[in-house]
Amino acid sequence: EGADIVEKQASKAEGLKRLCDYYGVSMADTVAFGDSMNDYEIIQQAGIGVAMGNAEEDVKKIANYVCESNDDDGVLYVIDQFMRD
Repeated sequence: EGADIVEKQASKAEGLKRLCDYYGVSMADTVAFGDSMNDYEIIQQAGIGVAMGNAEEDVKKIANYVCESNDDDGVLYVIDQFMRD
């Protein structure tokens, strides 16, 4: 088990928004991956939200796509299948 410590106003989704603002990228053009409830907001707000196969059920429910687990190269699979030019 582990723990995340963040300031009250911070979240992964807020960090993604800040990056998008900085680089002039639309949130609609982003992809976020996650597996736990601390990823819920970023998966929900990214253009494409991907839950890992080992994700909590509530995360899977709001994701646009559920891929293989992190132990089975799920991120690589999504990049290979959906992110090609």
